[in-house]
Amino acid sequence: MAGPGRRPRPDVLHRLLAVDVDHAIETGHVDVTGDWSAVAVWRHHDLDTQQWTLGDYHLTTSAGQTAPRFDQLNAAVRSYRSDAPHHWLSWLAVQPGYAWPVVDELLHQHHHLVDQTGHPVYVVVTTEGACNCEG
Repeated sequence: MAGPGRRPRPDVLHRLLAVDVDHAIETGHVDVTGDWSAVAVWRHHDLDTQQWTLGDYHLTTSAGQTAPRFDQLNAAVRSYRSDAPHHWLSWLAVQPGYAWPVVDELLHQHHHLVDQTGHPVYVVVTTEGACNCEG
């Protein structure tokens, strides 16, 4: 992804993350651990919410030539998500070397908040290495 005329992968991902975090700060929720070792970016999906994935302008501006690939990814993720009101874990990032208890506490905080609304929580894990799953 770093050939001539293309942005390196980290640059594209950082641009997309910046747009997504900005939107979540305005319309969703961002949880950060006290030592800044982990962050969870949450989006709220309500019945009256307009499309809340990256729009064409933001996707094209941030991803450039790779925009069609991210559009395919967004379409795949949307196929798993409910149209009913819910909270969506858009991003979860943890500094290397930090243990899963840090993540557990971060997610527990938001689940406590969501439990008060009665809305479900959705997440799509895109790689096996991204989850702490056994069996």
